[in-house]
Amino acid sequence: FMTRMTNEIREKNVDFLRVHDAGDYYSLDYLKTWFNIAKANPHTVFYSYTKSHDMVRLAYRLGLVPSNYIFIFSTG
Repeated sequence: FMTRMTNEIREKNVDFLRVHDAGDYYSLDYLKTWFNIAKANPHTVFYSYTKSHDMVRLAYRLGLVPSNYIFIFSTG
């Protein structure tokens, strides 16, 4: 998954990428995979709407969130 996403991002020279049109982060390992994709593509800004507030806050506390990754916390 990581290799395929990285190749697509590079081939299409993506500047901004929204992670998930629907759905959310279901595990810390899955979230870390997206962080690794972001780290492999530092020229791309990744952003995501999420209701997984606790998991994302944990990722920030652990220093896992790359500088090119933006979260928008949603509710409802």
